[in-house]
Amino acid sequence: MVVTMFAILHELPDRGSFSEDLVKFLSPFILRDFPVLVIAREPCMPSELQKQKFVYLSADCSPLLLEQLASRIQNAHPLFFIGSKPKALAEAVRMSPRLAVETIVKLFYLKSFDYELKERITSFSDQEFLTAFRRVFATNNIRHKNLQSDSFDRYWTRLGLRLTDEEIRELPKPQLHIQIIAKWFPEEMKEIPTVAKEQEIEERIPCDPIAFYSGGLAKNADIIANLDVPRTQYIKSWTDEKGVLQNAWKDKLLAQAKRTLSKKKFCIVVVYGHRGSGKTTLCKRMMHDLNDSSIPIVDLLTETLSPEHKSDETIWFLFRRKAKRGLLTSLIEATRGTEEEQNLVDILWYEFQSLSDKAKCAYGFVTLFSAFGVAVPYSVMEKALLKLTGDQAYFESDTFSNETAEIIYRPKTVSYSSRNRLVADTLLQRFRNDFKYRLLRVMLTSLDLSIPSHRTFFEIITYRKVFQVLTDIEVLIQDIKEGIICHIPDPDICKVLNSILRICQGQGKYQKGKQLAEESLKIWNHARNPAIYLRAYCCYYLGETDEVRKVAIEIAKGTYSPLYILHAAILFHMLREWSEADKALRSFKESVGNDVVLYSEYNKLRPEVNLWLSVSWSDTDIDSLRPSMALEKIESMLVDGGADERTIIDQYKRLIRRQHGFFKGYLSFFCYLHQLLIEDNEDILLERYKVLQCECEYHLGQHEDQYRKYPNDVLSLLYSNLARALFKIDFILKNGYQRRETCNQHFQKAISLKKDNWYAYNWYGTFLKEVIEDRKSAQSHYESAIRGDKNNPVFKHNLALLYYEAPEFSRKDLDKARRLVLDAQDICTSGSKWENFKVYSDEILVKLSLLLERTDLKDGDLLDSDETSPHDVD
Repeated sequence: MVVTMFAILHELPDRGSFSEDLVKFLSPFILRDFPVLVIAREPCMPSELQKQKFVYLSADCSPLLLEQLASRIQNAHPLFFIGSKPKALAEAVRMSPRLAVETIVKLFYLKSFDYELKERITSFSDQEFLTAFRRVFATNNIRHKNLQSDSFDRYWTRLGLRLTDEEIRELPKPQLHIQIIAKWFPEEMKEIPTVAKEQEIEERIPCDPIAFYSGGLAKNADIIANLDVPRTQYIKSWTDEKGVLQNAWKDKLLAQAKRTLSKKKFCIVVVYGHRGSGKTTLCKRMMHDLNDSSIPIVDLLTETLSPEHKSDETIWFLFRRKAKRGLLTSLIEATRGTEEEQNLVDILWYEFQSLSDKAKCAYGFVTLFSAFGVAVPYSVMEKALLKLTGDQAYFESDTFSNETAEIIYRPKTVSYSSRNRLVADTLLQRFRNDFKYRLLRVMLTSLDLSIPSHRTFFEIITYRKVFQVLTDIEVLIQDIKEGIICHIPDPDICKVLNSILRICQGQGKYQKGKQLAEESLKIWNHARNPAIYLRAYCCYYLGETDEVRKVAIEIAKGTYSPLYILHAAILFHMLREWSEADKALRSFKESVGNDVVLYSEYNKLRPEVNLWLSVSWSDTDIDSLRPSMALEKIESMLVDGGADERTIIDQYKRLIRRQHGFFKGYLSFFCYLHQLLIEDNEDILLERYKVLQCECEYHLGQHEDQYRKYPNDVLSLLYSNLARALFKIDFILKNGYQRRETCNQHFQKAISLKKDNWYAYNWYGTFLKEVIEDRKSAQSHYESAIRGDKNNPVFKHNLALLYYEAPEFSRKDLDKARRLVLDAQDICTSGSKWENFKVYSDEILVKLSLLLERTDLKDGDLLDSDETSPHDVD
């Protein structure tokens, strides 16, 4: 019997048997009359680490946050983590070794922290595991090794974890797993079997892989079991991929070995395979068979090659000491993405930690910029080292040359670079944020932009967005605002802010980017400040299209540099104003002449704008476009006008029937059909809902008849819109909601297919309120929609309306409704997307205020139905 136990035993005290008696748990495995192989791999508390009284744990986060996490773990298991509470210091948190290990592992599982908090990874130490197994299976039957998982190594680096002892010496990364292999044979199987007994055992145990690989006799049952190809092909003949019958490997091995004896030559067998594929055990089997045939062999599997054979620890130490320049760089590149990569990263970090404090400053300063392919000018390096070390003579001393000769060098350009950009990039990931900020601040205060080399260096680092190495960039922005970095001219300060602005854009922080652009324009309000158009890009993503259009019109006039005209064309392209984009591109071409071919953005925009200008409203032209561009063309025609509703509907149908998985196409079409205009009467609305019903039924029929496979998000959209259409048709026809059951099923189907279809929740809530008259379920669905999309005023309006229409007066619920309506109004006034919806919020707010002002009502009083009550909206 083979028993595997992976990460299960450590759960026993808290979740399993609620017992810490491992011996009792393991003992049943040996009380059987057949052999047992137990393989256990468990997370544990490293015994070596327990020798420390306290350890100091740090990570890439505030020590206060780390202290709070450790305290929560300690409070969850007060009887286990005994001792003083964790204490946050300047850069680390002091705590017991066991609590430190538990905190490290919990950091890896923050997404499921509440679940993981119920158990302890450190329930047992590695020595406790080993002792328990030795007690049960006997020491001679146990093999073990301490190891670490690849995921642990990745998390350790990603989170910037570090352990130090009380003397501020860095502790090695803990090995948190132990692997144990235990064997057990019943007493009768430990005897030397007779032929009869052997046959009896053969019948009782049809397959014995242990015997095969440990040199026992090979049985037919082993071959029939066919547990792996190498074992089978070793013993019996086999057929290759061309159908040719091949002799068993054993026969070939013995034949070759006999011939080598007469020729007095060695026979070498090379066995290939991945780790754990059985190469060693197969070699043992070969040696067993060669011995049985009286062929002399030398077994080197378990013997050292010489008395001077080095231990693994010695080899590791020598490798770290000898790893330099090209060798280390090549190894990092060769091992990228493999489990060995982390070990090489540790070499770099060990090398950095071994330097003196002054050399660390020099290495760190050059490394930061080398990671972006920028060499540090000689004079910048000199000034920076003076500020970093406070030593006037260090830069010109022999000590500096000796300490940094192996890690940074000075090329012919009279500047300093890391030995390799790959090394710099790898090491930079280990630097703490405060250290990186210190280096960048020293760089800015060391520059003299009147010197050409300094000016070039500054232009490159702002263009390549070097400041993105900071995880918290607010400190740098604040220092710039407060004038701490004041010796740099205003235009160049703006270049720093604009570089940070671009970083914010890349991270999707458009509001922050807009604020930085405005700050930049305050400092230097000049036509040459790119913040003019950079701000417009942020405004576009914030939905402020009027501001974008205003800036685009202004910079397209030609009063700025030609590059601004190109940016105007890009802004018009983003607004889908093709004729204006065309004018801007023509103006730009006139400004730069033949150099226009050097601008990649122009070469990209010109064909696209030409296409949009040439495509007409005909079927063939629309069909020739990509789905996204065809949809944009339809939507732009809606804005421009000139097409009747029938034509628009036909174009939408052609698009989504041609591209049945195009989610945005369905969404745009259904939004068009749901729109409510002042001039629309019930007949027009009824016709649109019937179109919506037919289109949804067509596509669902295609899917159900297996003509086409539709994705779940599209199916959810189809079911929810079909249910909405049927509900609205019944409402207009006043037929008593004949299809209520069908609608109910469609809404439920839509939500089951896509849990975040928030409009389905909203529409279903209205259906439950109006048709099923289940106000409690309606409230639940409205609340789900609001939780899913807090910035949608429609959902808040409909929930407020539910409270307002309650049959009984409740001041508490009406106050809730009023808060919901005020929230909806704030959303409507914060952006142009919802500005037309504000009229609905204004209407219900007036009615709520009138009801709340009534003094003749108290909680529980019945209310008369209000025929002029506001209504739900889509």
